[in-house]
Order: sequence, then C-alpha cells, then structure tokens
Amino acid sequence: MDLVVAGSDAHQEPAKHHGETDHHPERIGIEEAALDTAYHAGDEGIIETGVVNLSANSIGFLACVVRRVQSGFLYSYAFWMVIGLAVMLGWFVTRA
Repeated sequence: MDLVVAGSDAHQEPAKHHGETDHHPERIGIEEAALDTAYHAGDEGIIETGVVNLSANSIGFLACVVRRVQSGFLYSYAFWMVIGLAVMLGWFVTRA
C-alpha cells in the first residue's frame, strides 16, 4: 500500500507499524539498534524465560505434588477437609 500526499505526485514508502524494522543495519541509527536489542532482551529474557517458563514449570511441579496427595479414597478427602477446617479455624482464632 503506497501513500500519496494529496495534491502532489510525490511517492512515499509504505508506513511501518510500531516495532517493525527493515533489518538493514546501515539504515537504522544507533539508538534504534539499542532499543531493538533492549526490547529483545526484555521480551525473550525476562518475559518468556522468566514469567512464561517459570509459571509453566511451577504449575507442573504443583501438579506432581497434588497428584501424590490425591488417592481417590473418600476418607483421604475427608481427612484433608478436616485439616483445612482446623487450619482456617486456627487462623481466625489467632487473628481475633
């Protein structure tokens, strides 16, 4: 899609979206290259490695722990319910 200024025959390059680069190092300034590097380091390093993978690994670990607790027997679930109620009651008594 080419943009043409009204009233002139000037031909302009297509508009770029935010974050879109043309990947020609000779065309971009040092500031844009630094921002691009910081963006990729933050996106790939912090968000993907830190947040996404950490949360996925945490859920996997928690699932392994809960899987061992779940036996399928009714008395086991009743036992853990009583333990939970005792903990909640203890919490409310000590806070009051």
